[in-house]
Amino acid sequence: MSLPDCRPAQCTLTSRSWRKLDVADVNRRLQNVDWSSVYNSVDQGEQWDYFLTVTLPIIDSSAPVRRMKVHNPTAPPLTEATKDLMTWRRAALRASDRDLYKNLNRQVRSAVRRDTREEVDRRIREGGPSSMWRSVKPVISGKQPTRSPPDADADTVSRYFTSIGTATARQVDSSGPELAVRLPRVATGRFQVSPVTPGQLRRVIARMRNSTSCGADGLCVRFIKHCMDSVCPVITHIVNSSLTSNVVPRNPPTCPITDRSPSCRQSLKSLNVLFMSSFLAILLSTTCSRLVSMVLDQITLLTFLELGRPCLT
Repeated sequence: MSLPDCRPAQCTLTSRSWRKLDVADVNRRLQNVDWSSVYNSVDQGEQWDYFLTVTLPIIDSSAPVRRMKVHNPTAPPLTEATKDLMTWRRAALRASDRDLYKNLNRQVRSAVRRDTREEVDRRIREGGPSSMWRSVKPVISGKQPTRSPPDADADTVSRYFTSIGTATARQVDSSGPELAVRLPRVATGRFQVSPVTPGQLRRVIARMRNSTSCGADGLCVRFIKHCMDSVCPVITHIVNSSLTSNVVPRNPPTCPITDRSPSCRQSLKSLNVLFMSSFLAILLSTTCSRLVSMVLDQITLLTFLELGRPCLT
């Protein structure tokens, strides 16, 4: 009788090990760099290209990219003590000692749950509160088969998402209590983007999610946070150059389309559009959002509701 091979397919992952990053050595190397090319250049693209040319080799030497072969991607995280318990349980099973096997089996299951809790807690502490769902999803979500996404070009996706607002407005029932009319507040003047200080930029970056995923330019937020003492003046100069000239350095984002829910039909409703932008584009967007919020707060066009969320009045 021939039985099919049920072993899981081998998986190869490519990632950087940020745990062994020598932060002091990286900051020392960045402080010894001659940044005059950034300060003397008037082109924002050349400034950011020189920053990447200097920074990426330091990242590659301090946290090199490594390929890891994962034989069982679904295996739970286990400590050496738990593996010893599993070895003793296997020996008890071979010796046909049923009582000892049952006792060791209960200890192994309890140890696996404890190791999983500790691993999830460690990932949440390192990644921040925003990584909670990503950390617990492999534990609580069921296994779903992968399905190929439906064929859809960019125009089809754009037409679908732009039609959602119109379709929802048509379905809203106009019957209900009449809301009080509130006259709009009008402010004199116009919004102008002003340069940011290193302190403001530090606060903006500190509020960003502590992610190790690299963007389209190869930088990640965690590395920038570790090196803020060395690169904060340089990044501040590049950001202010882009804000004052209204020019974002060239680095177009990519938007891969993935299947959000394998259980859904192969339609546009199951699409999840993911934008992979550069670190500088995300930083400029976050900085501009912060500046707009500050201006609206100064001219009293931004108030806070009972839930503590900002709302235009």
